[in-house]
Amino acid sequence: MRYRPAPKSAHRRGPKRNTNCIESILTDIGHLTSHDDLGRVYRAYVTRAKHLESRDVRNFHVGQAVEFDWHGTVHRGTVRKLNPKTIAVDLDVANGGGGVRVSPSVLRVSEGA
Repeated sequence: MRYRPAPKSAHRRGPKRNTNCIESILTDIGHLTSHDDLGRVYRAYVTRAKHLESRDVRNFHVGQAVEFDWHGTVHRGTVRKLNPKTIAVDLDVANGGGGVRVSPSVLRVSEGA
């Protein structure tokens, strides 16, 4: 079975997930019988994931106040460096200081900023 992307008009609606489309894709993947076809699906996934990661990194800039949750605690800090897959954050002294690398998908702009 061949996956057909949604019409362009559907892409303009924003980031709302179409669960029927996702279920259809998962069902179609379950029907694949060739390693080559499964490899093509995997490569498409990796390409899309890299695009989303780079898009998420571009939402931040060096010196920006950010925060993230870790084990039920909110940690705050400042963006020190933007890497292709992670963002280096210098933690505030109140959060123990030091530096950490964090996925941009879990970071958000600090409410105090």
